[in-house]
Amino acid sequence: MIYLIYGSDTLKARTKARQLADSLIAKKPDVSFSRYSVDNFQAVQLEELISGQGLFVARRIIVLDTLFTNAQYKELVVHNLEALALSQNIFIILEGKILKPELKMFEKYAEKIEEHERLDKSSPKNMPSFALADALGSRDKKTLWALYAKELAHGAVPEELHGLLFWQIKTMILAATSTSSTEANLKPFVYTKAKNFSRNFSATELQTLSRQMLTIYHDAHRGLGDLGLLLEKMILEL
Repeated sequence: MIYLIYGSDTLKARTKARQLADSLIAKKPDVSFSRYSVDNFQAVQLEELISGQGLFVARRIIVLDTLFTNAQYKELVVHNLEALALSQNIFIILEGKILKPELKMFEKYAEKIEEHERLDKSSPKNMPSFALADALGSRDKKTLWALYAKELAHGAVPEELHGLLFWQIKTMILAATSTSSTEANLKPFVYTKAKNFSRNFSATELQTLSRQMLTIYHDAHRGLGDLGLLLEKMILEL
C-alpha cells in the first residue's frame, strides 16, 4: 500500500506524513516502523522492504523520505510502484516536487495522494528561525531550548531543526579550522560569525557535537528513538 505526500510546502508535507504514520501506528500499536532517507537506504533493501515483514508483527510502516533526491533511488522506486502497492507493508512516500509522468504512475498505484504547495513561494515561513542556530553558537542553552520548543509549537518538524543546528556546528568547525572565508568556502559574514561562535567551544567539543548529531539522526531513522526528544536531550546537555 502506498501513500504519497509531496509538495513545495515541505513543512506541511512532513507534518502530514508524521501525522499519518502516528495515526496508523495508533490503530495497530504492534506494527513495526522504520524510516529511510538517502543517508541510510541502499537499493538492495527495497525488495526486502516490499516482501519482508517483522518477526512478531504482521505489517510494517515504512517512510521513504525524499529518496527522489537520488536519481538511482528515484528510478528504483518508480519502477517498483506496483510491487509497493501490492505489498502487505505500508509505504509513506514523502517527496518535494513530483514530475507529471511520475505523478501519473502514483495515481495508478497509490492508495492516497496529498499535495502541499506553498502559496507564497517567496515566504520564509517554512524555514526555522536562524536565532536557533545563533543560540547554539552562543552556547546559550536556556535561549536555545526556549526557541526549540517555540519552533516545535509553531509546527516545525525535528528534521528541519536538526538540519539547521547541524549546519551551525559544521560551519563552526570549518571556521575554527581555517584562516579565511575563502579557505573555509564560506561567505565572509557567515565565516566571521561562525569564527566568533566557535570560540565558545573547544575543538573536541565541536567534534563531539558533530558526532552526536549524526548519531541521533541515524538512531531516530532506525527506530531507536524519537528525533525530537533526542535533539532536546542533546540541547539540555549542552
